[in-house]
Amino acid sequence: MFGTMSKAKMRFTRVAALGFAATAAVVTLSATPAQAAAPDCDRGRICMWEDDDFTGSRYVNWKPDGGNDKYQIDGWDGDNEISSVYNYSNYAVVLYDNDDYTGYLLCIPALTAGHAQRGWNDDAESAKTRSVDHCFN
Repeated sequence: MFGTMSKAKMRFTRVAALGFAATAAVVTLSATPAQAAAPDCDRGRICMWEDDDFTGSRYVNWKPDGGNDKYQIDGWDGDNEISSVYNYSNYAVVLYDNDDYTGYLLCIPALTAGHAQRGWNDDAESAKTRSVDHCFN
């Protein structure tokens, strides 16, 4: 009688172990991939990075004072090198293709990210905030 119980316990243990392994495999396979980390940009700031997805050197960490605030992207650190932008300010920001706010490139609304995949990689040279949080009147 003891031998039969022992075999039953062993069979139960094997079945339980196989069930656990199968469950673990299903859970592992169905897990969603990790999402990209949020950009490192403080509230109220406009940050710009060298590479897409907020990676590489962060060349701009600008805290605008209001609408129509201006920013010249430094010639050595970021000028024509910006590939991603996180606008965590309350103002829309307009990026320009040239120094001194000429050559409109694009507008990024407040609390929005912009990526170079939209066709503006390594073009921004200056930026200016709008007095509103959106890009169009």
